[in-house]
Amino acid sequence: MQYLLACSRVIIEDFPSNIYTRWRSTLSNLTHLTHLNLSHNSLSGSLDQTEFFLSLNYLEILDLSYNLLFGVLPSSLPSSHIWMVDFSSNRLHGAIPSSFFQQAWNLTSFNVSNNTFSGPIPSSICRPSSSLLQHLDFSLNDFNGSISH
Repeated sequence: MQYLLACSRVIIEDFPSNIYTRWRSTLSNLTHLTHLNLSHNSLSGSLDQTEFFLSLNYLEILDLSYNLLFGVLPSSLPSSHIWMVDFSSNRLHGAIPSSFFQQAWNLTSFNVSNNTFSGPIPSSICRPSSSLLQHLDFSLNDFNGSISH
């Protein structure tokens, strides 16, 4: 595991859930990590308790799609450098915090499709600094209301 500390990109396939629990602390030590793809691994656990990625200040890509993660989203994205976030096809729920996009200066793609999010889509997604956004997918959720800008 020590060799991982120098990595900038990590893609892990067939990651056993029981090992994922033990690797959370190691992943949080990868402070220079720019790409993290843990998609399609059947990872389970509460996303609000897996805030290991909040210490990843240089993260540009975060893909946790197609897992069994549940819970609510953290209050903000881990990095102002992040440009792609994919939480699709999990068991995430609740409202997306309006503060979630505060540091999203470079966000171009955001996908939370196929979860059970509810409430309004935060208007903060439409602020002028979000002009780089090219892909938004909120489909297959329980959102309501309208997006004001």
